[in-house]
Amino acid sequence: MGYGSLFASFGIGAVLGAFVMPKLREKLNCDQLIVIGAMGFAVTTFILSLSSNFYFAGAGMFLGGISWTLVLSTLTTLVQQVVASWVRARALAIFLGVFFGGMATGSILWGWVASHLTISISLFISALGLIIANSLAYAFTSGQKLIADLTPSDHLHLPHPEENPRYEQGPVMVTVEYSVQHQKVEDFSLAMEDLRHIRIRDGAFFWTLFQDIEDRKKFVECFMIESWLEHLRQHERASIADRDAQNKVSRFLNGKIPPRVKHFIAYDRPKKKRF
Repeated sequence: MGYGSLFASFGIGAVLGAFVMPKLREKLNCDQLIVIGAMGFAVTTFILSLSSNFYFAGAGMFLGGISWTLVLSTLTTLVQQVVASWVRARALAIFLGVFFGGMATGSILWGWVASHLTISISLFISALGLIIANSLAYAFTSGQKLIADLTPSDHLHLPHPEENPRYEQGPVMVTVEYSVQHQKVEDFSLAMEDLRHIRIRDGAFFWTLFQDIEDRKKFVECFMIESWLEHLRQHERASIADRDAQNKVSRFLNGKIPPRVKHFIAYDRPKKKRF
């Protein structure tokens, strides 16, 4: 009866947390909500480790329910914000798998600690670790712009082929020729690293950057995609953050010579007839 009552207190706190979340989000950002929720859960764990009074434990579980809702709902929201729409379901599935898998693994760890020490000591250590970990995370990440704007930008112009390839035809090779300012070559190569990550993220299985041996200011970006359909999807996946990365590269180019984009597709060679 007592055990069920404690979890009922936790559930009531979780429901109340769902009602207060909208008000808190008006005044606090996501980092602050996560830290407050984590600290609240740490206080709950401290109460359970130090107090044997049932009513104190119930109050602690009530606070733990509120904190649980704050953290889980905020993290779930963040996961959906930091990934593009075309991978959102997969990212959310991975997040939930890691989150609840971590809980299962943590249960084994703290069960082992409790069996070698005591339940109170294991709860106290876990609460202390929760406070330290979240304090460090907040100190190193607070105020940083860690969430890119992945809103589709539609800034990539679709190619106009002489004859439309079949969707499954491929692989497709795309080359982009750049004319770089002489004194900006090193800055250009560093900026191209962001483009490399974008190309690979959006489906390219090969990427490299070539430099003309006769004209050291001329570079050719080359990447390959599995099929024509996947390349069309690359255009759909382009975001505002991708456009910003492209604009960063453009700052190091010779403004008089715009980048030249070419598309190549694997040629279906006719099969030799056998008699």
